[in-house]
Amino acid sequence: MSVLLSANNVTKVFGGGVFEGEPNVALRDFSLGIDISKPSITAVVGESGSGKSTMA
Repeated sequence: MSVLLSANNVTKVFGGGVFEGEPNVALRDFSLGIDISKPSITAVVGESGSGKSTMA
């Protein structure tokens, strides 16, 4: 398998600093692999605030 893009165990947290209150986890243990040998269309869907833009 030839991998075009791979991301493994990605986590992104916003806030949680001294003045920012509770942290907001946008991504937790996110993994994605896109195989270059099989043409496909990949879509990212989810609720508002679920981390779609953060992942991109």
